[in-house]
Amino acid sequence: MLTALLLLACSTHKNELVVRGAMARVDDLAVAAPVFLEDHVDGDPFRRNAAVGNITFGGGYVTIDEGRGQHNVSKDVVVSEEERYQRQVTDWLADLLPLGAPVEAPVPPEAREVRGTTSRDGHDNASLPNVELRPVAMGPLPRPTLVPWVVGYYSHNAGWFYGQRWGTGAGARVHVLLVQHGEDGSVLGYMDVDGSRVSERIFSPTEGELQDLLLALEKRVGRRIGKAAPR
Repeated sequence: MLTALLLLACSTHKNELVVRGAMARVDDLAVAAPVFLEDHVDGDPFRRNAAVGNITFGGGYVTIDEGRGQHNVSKDVVVSEEERYQRQVTDWLADLLPLGAPVEAPVPPEAREVRGTTSRDGHDNASLPNVELRPVAMGPLPRPTLVPWVVGYYSHNAGWFYGQRWGTGAGARVHVLLVQHGEDGSVLGYMDVDGSRVSERIFSPTEGELQDLLLALEKRVGRRIGKAAPR
């Protein structure tokens, strides 16, 4: 498995782009309509980092003891603008990929928990624990198909994602998993592109600032997706 980690420094923002996996060379590859992971996870999409929308934190934070350690999270967490953000990310993907019809009965990727901690755990804009996504085979398809999974596409004000120690400033995240399936549904290859952007100075962003955060990530993530796009 090929894993690349690119850290992009900026005076007012902390940026990260993580790319995992390797794509196969496949002829006559169709592209399906995007599939939203939030529609296929058990429990709260916010806790699974599968939210699509704008996240608003409020009320300070509370500490929850669930038997596996103590976990901070904002007292109030509201995800709004879901339909608008779904349209927004679909339009963005359509500019990168020749999107086609939806696939029937898509099988969500397996989430494997990563043990231990990383240097970003206290202030990253994702809930803990960290996980790695592994694509899973699905049913037969009319032809080899690329399935784009929208794992997460959200903006947020300052607050605490689940499990954080220090909390995070305003930011955004764009996480897309591209999975190549053969006609028999087997996994031929995949690319997991996860981009995050956190402001060190903005805590209560305006609507325009939220979109600025997403636009910056779309450019970075889009460049990596563009390299994998069928020609």
